[in-house]
Amino acid sequence: MKNILELPSWITEMIAAVLGFLARTIYDTIVNKKKIRISTVNRLKEFENLLKIGQSIFHDQMILVRRLYKSLSDNHELFKNGYSEGFLKSYDQMNEEQKEIFEFIRGITENSIYSLNDKLNQWADKNEMYTLTTKKSTIADEFDKDIHTLREHLQLWFAKYNSIFKNNPKYCLVFLGDENSHGVAFPQSIRDSVKKMIDFVDGKHL
Repeated sequence: MKNILELPSWITEMIAAVLGFLARTIYDTIVNKKKIRISTVNRLKEFENLLKIGQSIFHDQMILVRRLYKSLSDNHELFKNGYSEGFLKSYDQMNEEQKEIFEFIRGITENSIYSLNDKLNQWADKNEMYTLTTKKSTIADEFDKDIHTLREHLQLWFAKYNSIFKNNPKYCLVFLGDENSHGVAFPQSIRDSVKKMIDFVDGKHL
């Protein structure tokens, strides 16, 4: 007697095809998610590297700023509203050595910092939070908040650069969070939040 559980070959072939399709779909989904995760982590690391470069440039510039400030020992009262205004008011009294340091500081702002801020701004424009992760977390929320603050800071930085710094050779710095309070300061917490964000996207935060 024929086994009633024995299925026609066309049915078994169809089942095998369906199972194969499902297996392939699951595999492709896993591979695709992995590729997206790796791409996102790489983009975040690129941003982290830009922040590190910026921190290094700013550190080197501030060494020169403090050196110039100390050399103007008789004019410290002019610096009550910050370095930028102090150097502006002191410019005409600077000697050749001091003006050389001043020009070096201005050159860093005009070239290195401007270029870096432009790259940070482009990164922020291309990497909205929804393109980085759809997972909900306070880590993602904090990073999103810092990115929002950074974008606001950069827009104001470029505005001050183009309206004040660019047209006046007696300016060597573009500061926003100083005593003049011209705008939103650079979000210092972003360096820590991007590290956490990298771990979060990479699955290291459970």
